[in-house]
Amino acid sequence: MNNTDPGNGWVAVPAQTADTAVVELHGDIDITTAEVLEDCVVAGVTGGADVSVDMADVTLIDGASLNALVRAGRIADRCGRTIRLVAPSPFVRRTLAAAGLGKEFPVTGDRWQALGELAPEPDTLA
Repeated sequence: MNNTDPGNGWVAVPAQTADTAVVELHGDIDITTAEVLEDCVVAGVTGGADVSVDMADVTLIDGASLNALVRAGRIADRCGRTIRLVAPSPFVRRTLAAAGLGKEFPVTGDRWQALGELAPEPDTLA
């Protein structure tokens, strides 16, 4: 697991499969965590994975972090991959909308649904 704890916010990469990665955000996601956020998301998409950014525990997100997501989104588009925001709080949704990014990323409202997509398909007996 990669993470950084520069203060009140931190970023972690707890899970990745061949084609899906999870990046968890916790606390205040601001200029101190923006570079790590971007690096983690870009690493997933350039490695061939769609990235689910778990925002359930985000208490604040600033312009630097939004720019990091937008830059990572452009790279994801070039790589043919998707960045999905998972369980953003009403505050995060309002911040995205105020920045004109309300429709920039697909959103999954439920953390467990998104994380369940990481589970491998069960083998079937023939």
